[in-house]
Amino acid sequence: MSKKGFTEIVAIVDRSGSMQEIRADAMGGFNAFLADQQKLPGEATMTVVLFDHEYIVLHSNVKVQDIAPLDESTYIPRGQTALYDAIGRAVNEVKGRIDGMAEADKPEGVIFAILTDGMENASAEFSKDGVTKMIAEQQKEGREFAFLAAGQDAFEIGRGIGIKQQAVANFVGSAKGVRAAFSGVSHYAAEYRSGGSRQLMANSCSMQSMVDDAMAVGVSPDDLAKEIAKEDADAEGSANKP
Repeated sequence: MSKKGFTEIVAIVDRSGSMQEIRADAMGGFNAFLADQQKLPGEATMTVVLFDHEYIVLHSNVKVQDIAPLDESTYIPRGQTALYDAIGRAVNEVKGRIDGMAEADKPEGVIFAILTDGMENASAEFSKDGVTKMIAEQQKEGREFAFLAAGQDAFEIGRGIGIKQQAVANFVGSAKGVRAAFSGVSHYAAEYRSGGSRQLMANSCSMQSMVDDAMAVGVSPDDLAKEIAKEDADAEGSANKP
């Protein structure tokens, strides 16, 4: 049996050249998302992957409280967008590591959060069909995927590789847009950590609605964390009523 209440978050973040214009906000959005996850109850580790036409693992299965924020020395936009290679390599590495763990040490849940602002244009190792098959296999294991994309048809691309419609969102490729995207994925990850895929389905969570709400009112990940805590407390109170 896996370790109850233990979640691994795998953040796969685009750092291709087109992210340069929103670099500061991409860093700020990720860092707010990180701070949010650090405050939530429950045990969690995080793997952080940055990609352009190359693939860089900043952190691998590190306790979320020990993850350092992104800064100008670690987040340097450049190059092209090898999206399929980034997803494929991350899935293979995480799967291989977890498969090699003792059953009692394995995370109860794994969520892959993918954020990109550009079309796939540089993958050499993995194809769309290959990545689609890998995602389907991971979903059968109860692992979740969230896909956020800017300046493109996120639903066509995300659904095209097998990610559930409720876990796909488009965001405006602007300072406010990228922060809203991280707010949305923060809320989504928090819901997953509170109860896994069943919790997401029970609550009918929609990544797009979360991003749209954050975009409309400028909700920060910290505000969302407070909202989630209130919702959970209200739900627990209702469940405990005679």
